[in-house]
Order: sequence, then C-alpha cells, then structure tokens
Amino acid sequence: MRLLPFLAALVAAPLCALDLSGLSADNHIAGPAVSPESLDGKVVAIYDFGRFCPRCKAAFPKVAKLADDLAKETRVVFLGSHLQGRDDAAVRAVLESAGCPNLPTYQFLGVPGAPSAGSLLPTGYVVGHDGEVVWAGNTLEDFAAFEKAVKDAIKAAPKPVPGSIADGMALRYNQDFARRLMIGQNIESALRQLQSHARRSGPAGEEARALLTRCQDWAKETEAAIRANIETNPSQALADGQTLLRTLPSKAADLKPLLDPLIKDPRIKALATSRLALANLRKTAAQNPSRVKSSATLQLRRLSSIATPDDPDLQALRAEWQTFIDSLP
Repeated sequence: MRLLPFLAALVAAPLCALDLSGLSADNHIAGPAVSPESLDGKVVAIYDFGRFCPRCKAAFPKVAKLADDLAKETRVVFLGSHLQGRDDAAVRAVLESAGCPNLPTYQFLGVPGAPSAGSLLPTGYVVGHDGEVVWAGNTLEDFAAFEKAVKDAIKAAPKPVPGSIADGMALRYNQDFARRLMIGQNIESALRQLQSHARRSGPAGEEARALLTRCQDWAKETEAAIRANIETNPSQALADGQTLLRTLPSKAADLKPLLDPLIKDPRIKALATSRLALANLRKTAAQNPSRVKSSATLQLRRLSSIATPDDPDLQALRAEWQTFIDSLP
C-alpha cells in the first residue's frame, strides 16, 4: 500500500528496509524486480545457488515447492541469489527447469552482517519481519530446518492489514484498532477511544501510546508531503489531501485553502482520481492479482484522455501505474 511514494515504508511497516547489498537493477536477472522498501516488515527467504552446481539443482525443487505452497502468504518473500559466473539466460533456464521462472533472482544478493551459511552451495538465509537473520545454513542438507525457520518466522510476523495506519505493528492489547485505523476512512472516533486506552498503565497503555504516535506521525508526514507537492506534483498533493481529509476531517480548516484551487482544475482532479484508484488497487493486489492487473491495465489506458502526453504530472503517474502492473504476476 502506498499513498505517498516516500511514505511506503512508514505505512507498510515501522521497520527499516532490509539491507541487501545486491538488490539493484544492474544485478536483477529474473522474476519481478524487488525494492528494499517492499521488503519492510516481510519475512525474506533467500536461496543461494549456482548454475553449475548439481547440489543446487537437487535442492531447487524443494525450495520451489515451498515458495509455491506459501504463494498466498503475503508476509513472506522468496528471493534467489546466483553466486557463480553471470549468464542471465543460463540462470533463467535453471529457474525454468526448477519450476520457478518467476522467482525474483539477483546476481550475488548479499546479506551484510549475516552469520555464515557455510561455503558449500546451496545455502540460504531466513530474515524475520524485524530485519534480523533467524536462520543461515545449507538448504540441501538442512532443508527441513530452512522450511521450519521460514514458517516460524511467518507465524511471528504481524498479519497484514492493507490500508491501515497500524499495518505492520504487532498488536496484543489493541488488536481491534488495526481495522479501525484505515486510511481513507474517518478514524477520529477511534482515536478518541485510543486516547482513553493510552491513559492506562502497563503494556496495554504503552501499546496504545505507540499506536497514537504512529497516527500522529502519519498525519504530519502526509501533510508535509501535500504542502511540498502543491507546486511540483499537484495531482499527488490533491490525492493525498483528499485521503487525509477523509481520514481526519478535523484537518479541513488547514487543508481546504490549499486544496480548493487544485480541485477546481479538471486535469488535476482527474489525475488525482487516478492516483486514488492506484492506491486502492495496491491494497487488494495480494488477494486477487490477476483481477487487479486487469483493472490497472484499463486505468493506465484511460490516462491518455486526461492530459497531453508531455504533461510531467501525467508522465509520472503513467510510470507509477506501469511499475505497479509490472510487479504483478
């Protein structure tokens, strides 16, 4: 979910992006490209292999089956890391024969600071939702341990609540607020009740205060982005402003003077509507990717009737739609 480009990590999870030294466009070999921000709050299972390695080819079907079995589990991401001489076509052939041609795969995808997984391929790592490496070892000899580490890490990760300000937070005492703090819906009554909970002592009160801080930070960052985008990216400013006002109507006095001139411009209004559609599709992408991809493709086609092709706002939005479509299977 992403209402603002630079707020992706904040809304998705309260964690820093996983530091993978090889996660770059130059190193990308196969499957959808992955950004560090998209791994925030996710369990990441990394499979190190080589195209000349018979042991790797022996273990690959097991890894591929595990990834396939967990394909609907949005809390985990499987990544391939090729560690021998680079030949993208040959690596893709290995992936194809292993039954996982769409596995996001990079050349030398390192995990800085991780414990050694051994020198004998195939090796692997399991990184928990908090960014800590919870397992490192040989994925052929210790596949059962690798599988258990992946599944245990998933159980420990908070269940996703797409569109919620609380998404990515492990809530124990205030779990109902994850569904009540939805971006784009009026949350002010929920915030008043949460403020009452925050006056409690002990861990329940601490958790409520952490939730309130998350909400306050989201509102401040969103408003700052709106003001920053007024001149350079007006449709983004309007889309985010409308979302913020739906979420916190009490912000109207501060924001309406900024947004009224934008909403009177038909082009800006149409582009903002498209941006809101993109944000909504991002929330549901994991549940039904094929349907979402079809809808996104249709939305991208409609953009051509909104503004002239050389409009920088239109070009930026087109690029966002295309990137989103390319990320879907």
